[in-house]
This record gives sequence, structure tokens and C-alpha cells, in this order.
Amino acid sequence: MNNVLKKFVEEVRAVYAPVVTGPASRLDRGEILWGQFEIAVAACESGNSDSARVLTERVNEMIVAKILTDDPHISERIAYEPDFLPHGRRIDFFTSCNDEKCFAWNRSDLEDFADFYRSGSHRPDDVLASMEQCYIEDRDIQLRRNIDHFAGLIRPVECALPTGFVCPVAGPRLASPGSLSI
Repeated sequence: MNNVLKKFVEEVRAVYAPVVTGPASRLDRGEILWGQFEIAVAACESGNSDSARVLTERVNEMIVAKILTDDPHISERIAYEPDFLPHGRRIDFFTSCNDEKCFAWNRSDLEDFADFYRSGSHRPDDVLASMEQCYIEDRDIQLRRNIDHFAGLIRPVECALPTGFVCPVAGPRLASPGSLSI
């Protein structure tokens, strides 16, 4: 393992092992996530060409796990890849909320795709709308629109710790023509 990867893996293990698999962890099924991380590390060590992407995905999931378990508004346990969706499909994390403030996140950073996913229509200011629509039509993708919230994790690829997290993600409100005063 090269020194950069070794240092990165050591930092990830030090920061996230207690969160994901430690005795005080609030994450159910964390051992599955940790196992996937260790498999990705081994793939990186062996030179697997897709391993860096997989390792990045596992680290991002651990960052989200830490953000969720550290959130004072979430008092319930958090499940990693819970087994409750049909046909064996998985979502990354699930928690139930007994508090109205459970997901009181900062909404200042927003994304167009979340609005498109929810509404089925692209925003007029979405510069990627035509590309996205073409991709969806070319592949005959049918969006189910069954995801309740989107989140954004901000982390430079070389860092083990995030620089930001946004949830829920939603686009800015557009002014209607009658609401503008000049």
C-alpha cells in the first residue's frame, strides 16, 4: 500500500470505526458497511482499477453515518442498508423520527435534480435539464419518485473528513412574474 493510501486508510479507521462498529455505535448493520470498506481497501492494495471509486463510496457512506449519529435531532437508532424494500433493493440509511425537528437541516445549498425528481419537471434555470432528459429518455428510465429526501455530502476526495453536508436538498424558489417589483 502506498504511503498516501496507507495514511488515508489509517485516518478513516481512526475516525469512523467507533461510529460504524464501536460499542457505543448507534448504527445498526454497521458491520456490513465496515466489511465493505475493508474489501475496498484490499481491492485498492491489489490494484483493482475500480477500487478507488468503491473506496470513495464507502468512505462517503461512513461520513454520512457519522453526521447522522452526531445529529442531536435524531434520537433513534440508524439502520445501514435496511432490508425492507421490495426485490432486495436497498437505501443507504434509515431512521424513524419521533420529533418534528428530526430533519431540521440547513437549506441554503440546493440542487435542481431534487426538484426535478419530486415534480417531474425541470426548472427553467436548470442548465443540465436537456442532457438529463435525453439520458432518461434514451435509457427508458422511469423515476419512481419514492425518495423523500436528498442529501449532499461535500468532501474533497483526498480528505477523510467532510467539509459540508446538506439535507434536505431542494432548489431555490423561483419568483413568479407578479411577485417582482421594479
